[in-house]
Amino acid sequence: MKGRVYGETGGSDATEAQRRADSENWRIAEAMRPKIRLLIVIVLGEVRRIWPVMPVETWAEEDGKVALPRGERPLTPEEVRTRYPALGMAVGGERPMRQGLMREYVPVDGTQGEDHR
Repeated sequence: MKGRVYGETGGSDATEAQRRADSENWRIAEAMRPKIRLLIVIVLGEVRRIWPVMPVETWAEEDGKVALPRGERPLTPEEVRTRYPALGMAVGGERPMRQGLMREYVPVDGTQGEDHR
């Protein structure tokens, strides 16, 4: 593959540009928003980043799409293991690609792990 994967900024995983790219342009029903605790970014079949999603009263919304209120930085592999032991995914781990997707977001609701804020 040549060039940069769609949605990847080419910088480090914690740059402001990458944070914006990871969190923006989601179509999430209002009733589902309080349940989302993690944003898992999968790139080319590999778990690249796992972001905590912060509880907020109002999500920024534009044209029917929202920006996930993610934490200041992605979780470390150790944080994922200790806070979400039943998640079944780890940073750097494989995740089979879905047909036609080069980049996939997997929002996980609070039933997937324990909520540690």
